[in-house]
Amino acid sequence: MRSRKALGIVGLLSLIALNGCGPPDVQYGPATAANAATKSSVGLSVSDDRSSEHGRGAAQIGQVRGGFGIPQGVDDKKPDVIVKTVTDATTDALHKSAVGVQSGGPKKLVAKVKEFWFDGFMGFQATVTVAYQLTDATGKELWKAEVTGKAGDSMMNSSAKEVAETLLPKALADMATHASEQFNTPAFQQALAM
Repeated sequence: MRSRKALGIVGLLSLIALNGCGPPDVQYGPATAANAATKSSVGLSVSDDRSSEHGRGAAQIGQVRGGFGIPQGVDDKKPDVIVKTVTDATTDALHKSAVGVQSGGPKKLVAKVKEFWFDGFMGFQATVTVAYQLTDATGKELWKAEVTGKAGDSMMNSSAKEVAETLLPKALADMATHASEQFNTPAFQQALAM
């Protein structure tokens, strides 16, 4: 009986340690100046299109596991973290490709977030996947691509807050790099010029 209580207390203490002090506040830091020269502009629309198992429509951004490997969900401090950070990362990727963002333009870049998640136990992995579609004023698809950014680390003695605030911004930066590569392709540039 005592050992069962001791195990329960150890498990509870593990969860408390993993959660750290307060919820995470994931942010994206742009790599390109906001006033970078642009050749053209697009409207931008970002939506949270994740599966229900990975927090769709909620601020849930991942999970950690206690001493017994039982998962516990982790919510960000801001309910709009997914849309906000992916908007920032996409805007940065567009700026890196000399494309500005403006509302009401003739072309619109629709970004559907398919994955924004971190998970792990002995080591952690964060993944951000976004499906992009460029449309004209009528909504006709001109171009599409899906990009993924990843980041991982052991971070065994880190809180959920530290893991989220370290790995998700790195995964967002990796995703922005891959998005910029796509925005620099002839296919995207030609679709933008149509």
